[in-house]
Amino acid sequence: MRLKKIKNIVLSCLLAAGCMLSLTACGKAPAGNVAEEITLADGDKIADIVIEDYGTISVKLFPDLAPNAVDNFIKLAESGYYDGLKIHYVAKDECIRGGSLNGDGTGGTALINDDGQFGVETHEDARNFYGAVGYVADQYGYNTTTFYMVNNKKVDDITKYSADLIKNEATLYADQKESLEEGDPLLEYLTYQETYYTNLADMIGKASDDVVKKYAEKGGNPLWDGGFTVFGQIYAGFDVLDKLSGVDVVMGREGNKTKPKTDIIIESVTIIEYKTPEEAAES
Repeated sequence: MRLKKIKNIVLSCLLAAGCMLSLTACGKAPAGNVAEEITLADGDKIADIVIEDYGTISVKLFPDLAPNAVDNFIKLAESGYYDGLKIHYVAKDECIRGGSLNGDGTGGTALINDDGQFGVETHEDARNFYGAVGYVADQYGYNTTTFYMVNNKKVDDITKYSADLIKNEATLYADQKESLEEGDPLLEYLTYQETYYTNLADMIGKASDDVVKKYAEKGGNPLWDGGFTVFGQIYAGFDVLDKLSGVDVVMGREGNKTKPKTDIIIESVTIIEYKTPEEAAES
């Protein structure tokens, strides 16, 4: 019997006063989103996500940290796949999701290989802060086309999470696998869960002072760091993200009120190679 949902992690925290990331166009840009500021350097890949009637969300992509995810997102965007698809899921203080072929979180095929899907990529410098962009993995840990944008401004003290306790959770899933025979559909699910919590323990353990500070000041979903692929960070268009997060919702496929009452359409996703003003003037 296939399990249809992975464990839903609910973060309970204090409401942050606000969140802004600034843009700097000089020097070498940090690889991920751990630094206080998101910076851009010549050659960085940018995704402009235009939401019909709402505006544009601009995302810096992280090919060095999530190469498969970025490659897939760029291929999908450049093929026009995302144009006209829906934002199908809106949960305040969690995330919004879009890009599924069927407009309900199902359907869609990755373009980077013949399998049509690829595994989760995690990195200590790519975190689920407010404004992070990642792929929605299924219950077996595979990504296809559906992506999320973290809209959670509630802050969190991640030092309260024990890496040892999280490792124990991973061990529980590993122990459950021992009684299963090869080919059992539960085996793949339990393997993903074991990997999720093993990675999460590692990410919690490696959290730098900058990571702790940013979750405490900007908000986000730190307990997602072990199991989902963060491949970019919003640096402009937070007003659009916040507008989307406040739309009216009705009962969705997941069995809770997360489906936008009125369709929200992704007009286009455009990939741009960033150039400094000086470089652009010379070209």
